[in-house]
Formats: sequence, structure tokens, C-alpha cells
Amino acid sequence: MKTTVKRESTRFYVTQSDYEELVSFPSASLIIQCLPNKNKHPKGQYDIPNRKAREFIESKQGTHNWNSHKNFKQDSIPTGLEKYFFVSMNLDQKAEAKLTEDEVVEILMQHLVSQSWTIESFCLGQQQGYDIVANRKGKHLYVEVKGAKANDNSPTKKRKFFDSGQIKDHFGKALVKSLETKIKYPNALVAIAHPEDKDIRKTIGSTVTFLKKIGIMHFWVGKQSIKLIE
Repeated sequence: MKTTVKRESTRFYVTQSDYEELVSFPSASLIIQCLPNKNKHPKGQYDIPNRKAREFIESKQGTHNWNSHKNFKQDSIPTGLEKYFFVSMNLDQKAEAKLTEDEVVEILMQHLVSQSWTIESFCLGQQQGYDIVANRKGKHLYVEVKGAKANDNSPTKKRKFFDSGQIKDHFGKALVKSLETKIKYPNALVAIAHPEDKDIRKTIGSTVTFLKKIGIMHFWVGKQSIKLIE
């Protein structure tokens, strides 16, 4: 089963053949790698969900240009597709933008305190135990936290940031520990937290949505905002 419809271009560019492939493979996303030459389109990549890509192309079908050339191209990011475009970064820039586990712990604790939780304990670095234990009006919350890259002082750091295999492995371990916590403390709230990160979303985002079915909450933690799934 095809999972992506790909093309390279110097600008935003879609064709009738792209549309037909998206229709034939309804789970495939549209990937456009933009490598500008002289035009003003920024260098980067579009990763557009199938339905959104088809709807955009359908909005152009029937126009004079589409009827004449069976394509649509634009030297800037089309309106409505801004959030699906990612500016190209080298590995160092990409790594710099990612959060470590310790950073996620610190940001999430600040958020919890702002929501009237009292932090009873937390773990940083190589410390053992629950990453965050919080209390609010007698109700306990246990949070298992994962990062997008290793802490700088981690003895096992080998990559600039975690790949999909590591992300899945870390998530699996967090899930097992969370289930064990639910058994040990059946009246407590249990959660897993990840940084708001494109690579992590792509790897386990669809799985995370099922956590609430087994009574585990999930935090997506960003530098500017935090989203809770419960």
C-alpha cells in the first residue's frame, strides 16, 4: 500500500496525476520537496494529508489554467497550506529545536503548578523513579516523560535526536510503566508526556489517541503551549 505521493519541484506544484494517485491511495499523504532556483518559494517540504491535498486540488480544477495545463503552481506557500510546510533545516538546527526529557519535565511542571497542582517529586537526568508526581486536592498524578533527544550529559547519547525506532521503544517502555502505575495506584491519574515534535507525532501520534481508552492521559508539551488528551 502506497503511503506517500512524492514529487520534487522548485515551487509549490501539483498535477492531475498527483490527484489521481491520491484518490487511488486514500491513506497516502502528498509530499512536495521544494528546492527553489530563482523563485521566491522557501526551501523546505510539504507534508499534506490526503484529504486536505485532494480538497486543495479540487478547488483548482475547473479553472482556466488547470483546464489548459492540468497543473497548479505557485511561487509562495498557498493560503491554507501554511501549517503543512516545513522549512528545511540541517541536522544541527533540527536537533537544537527539539526538547530533551529534562526540558519537557521542567515545562510540564510549570504548567501543572499553574493549574493548581503541587509537585511532590520529580526526576531529572539519570535519576530513578516517577518523572513527575503531583497532587491536587488529594488526587495524585503520575507522569512518565519522554524527550525528542538525549540530555547532553547522557552516557548513552549517540545521535543528535531520536529516530523512529527509539521513539517507539521509549513509548513502549512508558506505556508499560504507566500500566504498572495504574495497577499499583488504581485511584490515581496516570499520564505520559511527549514534546510537541513532528517526528514523534509522525511515529506514534495515531497510537497516542488510544491511550484514553485504557485510562491513560497524554500531554503534548511545547515551549509555548501544552495540549492534554484525556
